[in-house]
Amino acid sequence: MSKTIYRAASRKLFPQCYYSRDDVMVLEDLTQRYRHLKANESYCQEHYKLVLGHLAALHAASIAWEEAEQFNIGERYKNVFKELLMNTENEWFITGLKGIVFLAVRHVKYQTERAQTFIREQLFHLLSETEQLVKPSKSIRNVLCHRDTWDRNILFGFDSPTASLPSSCCIVDFQLSQYCSPSLDVLFLLYILVHSAQERRNMYYQALEYYYDALQAEFMRLGLPVDLISRSNFLEECERTRLAGLTMKALTEPQTKMLAVISNKLRSEEPEKFDSYLNCDRSEMYLRVMQMQPGYEETIMQPIAELVDYLMERENLDV
Repeated sequence: MSKTIYRAASRKLFPQCYYSRDDVMVLEDLTQRYRHLKANESYCQEHYKLVLGHLAALHAASIAWEEAEQFNIGERYKNVFKELLMNTENEWFITGLKGIVFLAVRHVKYQTERAQTFIREQLFHLLSETEQLVKPSKSIRNVLCHRDTWDRNILFGFDSPTASLPSSCCIVDFQLSQYCSPSLDVLFLLYILVHSAQERRNMYYQALEYYYDALQAEFMRLGLPVDLISRSNFLEECERTRLAGLTMKALTEPQTKMLAVISNKLRSEEPEKFDSYLNCDRSEMYLRVMQMQPGYEETIMQPIAELVDYLMERENLDV
């Protein structure tokens, strides 16, 4: 990434790249300063604040880069920014959407005629339209977004080996990065990283406000106009793109919550079928894992309910 971003950043935004070619990259080893959270450590408000502040710094630095060199990142690197995830040409995405419909049809909450009709006739279409929400926005200043803030891509720094809370963080794995609305990074973090729907409801607007204040602080530090993104503009954009976060949660939960011993067994013993599960039809896989892993069905149905409730409350939603 540009040296301008390094100079503009108030913290380490990404690992330094020492060498690269088409088939290999040599990146800085961050493990001397940062680590993943351990199995017995849970995310709390301070963890979320660190990551939100980190994203605000990344977003502001990308705008500072554009302002310094008077160009548009999306235009300059349009051959690089290809939507790899929420793209209807991506078999994994389409198969995942069909999997959401399959689970929604089975959900005990939606066994009424109205709900079943909505799920069977409208749900897949609405979900496939989320492809439009992840494209560069026409409503807000676009920024360089990470777009993959799940826990394995976030490392935390601690002031001492005995410290209970981190003092810094760093984000790795930029292969899904896009030039798009900053709301997507914030929403993906809230929907992918925060596991409980109740916890997300409790902290949702507080998290948006914290991110926005951090972004404004970065703008002022960098000498950028604070009105580049107004508070109302950001909050409206979060509401406009919220469906993308809900959909990503429902897409990824069945895979991230599958026990490694089960996914490894399926991948090693039935590789062709496992590939078919991911890219053709996941219904059989979901049913098999429900039998093999206690609590799996309840876990993956939670984001389904959150998503379907959101859409049914907004039946005339213009995606």
